[in-house]
Amino acid sequence: MLNCPKQLLCRGIPLFFFLVFLFLFFQPACSRRVKVTSAAGSPVKVLILPFEVPEASKDLRWTAMAAPILLAKELEQTPDLTVIPLWQTMPTVIASAGATRSFNDESAASTAIWLGAKWSIMGSVSPARHRVSIAIDFIPGARNQFAFRHMKVRKLESFGPGFHEAIKQFLRYLTFKPLGPAKGNEPGLNSVKDLAEALDREYGWTMEADPGKAGDIVARLMKSDERLARTLFNPGIYPALAQNK
Repeated sequence: MLNCPKQLLCRGIPLFFFLVFLFLFFQPACSRRVKVTSAAGSPVKVLILPFEVPEASKDLRWTAMAAPILLAKELEQTPDLTVIPLWQTMPTVIASAGATRSFNDESAASTAIWLGAKWSIMGSVSPARHRVSIAIDFIPGARNQFAFRHMKVRKLESFGPGFHEAIKQFLRYLTFKPLGPAKGNEPGLNSVKDLAEALDREYGWTMEADPGKAGDIVARLMKSDERLARTLFNPGIYPALAQNK
């Protein structure tokens, strides 16, 4: 007689169905292990959205584009995530946001799916007693995953480590390869103010778009961070980005 469990044998269940039962029982665990280790394959595409700033805080308006710049810079350090260039996404992003220039979880997820991203990163910047409060939301495109939020209150000039910590926690949340420690010289939001204003003017997030006027800024950025320059600006408008590729 086969050495099957007595309860199964008493019900006359053949060995074949018993083996199928075991396979189905252990299948979810196997799937989870494969999913966790899949980061070793192609990088996961991420969409970065402009941040929301209160209408009354006009002096912080430039941070709507400054936050995505620092996030893109931090994401350069991880091979498991790749940012879809802003010059490819901003036209669709602006159309999706509409006149309100804001996103919620649903619109952020649908925009990510439309642009071929697995996750979108959105957030908000608001004043908080001589500091700023920044919320960073990682929104999944898939309905079977959950959003992740990182919040900090810091001074503008010292918010660089805040973006590093947000990406570090997000990678841990995804069980991807961890991000190394902060270098200690991460730029603050105010250090990219000119770049953020040029990016806003390029695409027209809070002002009328006037592309092609950031040649000097692009040239300087190419010397310090060529990868970031290619993420932010269109090589079709700035030939130097295409020539040195």
